[in-house]
Amino acid sequence: MGLTAHSHLMLAAACLILLASVPANAKAQDSGNGIASTITLSSDYRFEGLSSSDGRPVLQANVHHFRSDGWHAGLFASQVDFNDGSTSYELNVYAGTTIALDPATDLTLEGSYTAYPDNETPGPTYDYLQASASVTRRIGSLTWTGLTTYVPQASYGTGQSWHVESEAVLALSPGLSLRALAGRRWIEIGSDRNYWKLGATATWKALTFQLLYQDTNLPRAACGNLCKPSVTGQVTFAFPLILF
Repeated sequence: MGLTAHSHLMLAAACLILLASVPANAKAQDSGNGIASTITLSSDYRFEGLSSSDGRPVLQANVHHFRSDGWHAGLFASQVDFNDGSTSYELNVYAGTTIALDPATDLTLEGSYTAYPDNETPGPTYDYLQASASVTRRIGSLTWTGLTTYVPQASYGTGQSWHVESEAVLALSPGLSLRALAGRRWIEIGSDRNYWKLGATATWKALTFQLLYQDTNLPRAACGNLCKPSVTGQVTFAFPLILF
């Protein structure tokens, strides 16, 4: 017998508790280790240019465990709406390491598994594994990040998938920044696509406000509301850091 949606939610909660209890190594116990947690309300959930929530608002949460030696792990959860009659949420478990190449440049290597536990659609699974590598370079008030990912088997049996992204964030002040992102996704079975976003981020105490314009080059006839231009608003609350 399969797990119920309630059981899946209980399992996700257990994963969060387990993640929060992961011990840091004894050498670095006194500094640089901790847990950061956030909860976000977003007017739309866009992933690589397409809406994963049918243009509807979603709640999202993230628990991120970081260590002074550069290793990290986390769990991201979000509501979704694929109009398939069953799938209502996504879980993404990730882990990786960040390596300082020089004082202004970091290399991050990461692996993740994305699952849709209450999906009941017949056929191949929506779930997928992903490997990624990114380089972040800080130049004064400008931060640039280049990212590439590889998925050996994308959702619903659509084969291998690759994508590259470039993002620039310009800090205007400690609490205000502008950002621009452009990306391209290649898929073995399906339509390749370009996507981009422009926006601003403002932080006040524990709250972060973000406004983004997002779009893709896919024809509207192919994906309807899922890929039409979107102005997305987000409010994120950051819980106090747990340091150990």
